[in-house]
Amino acid sequence: MDEIRDRKDRHRPAGAQLTVIYDGECGLCTRSVEALSRWDRERVLEFVPYQAAGVTSRFPWISDEEFSRAIQVVGSEGETWAGSRGLEEILRALRPSGVLALPFRVPGARRLAQTVYGWVARNRRHLGCSRHCSL
Repeated sequence: MDEIRDRKDRHRPAGAQLTVIYDGECGLCTRSVEALSRWDRERVLEFVPYQAAGVTSRFPWISDEEFSRAIQVVGSEGETWAGSRGLEEILRALRPSGVLALPFRVPGARRLAQTVYGWVARNRRHLGCSRHCSL
């Protein structure tokens, strides 16, 4: 419990419940964040690209490899979810009442979501085209 208490995020904007740390150089990631931001009418999510200054000092328990491999979602007590588990927490936080996260309750859905997320994450530069892409 002390570890979580030490991880409290005092930099989060008032009202935000989760900090979503994503790849700011990935077109798919940035477009996904834009869509989530539109759905977040109550402003419970804070979005931060992992390339932003101060991210590693704000979240020192998350390695550079973890930042580059998958989305990281950090709760107010420092609890951290990555990949599809992070997406599940994002959907749970969005209103009305986290109804968007209900499909994760279906048996086997989390395993399938992690498999799909892993494939998309590994191929995101091709799927979303990075900002530096010439296409």
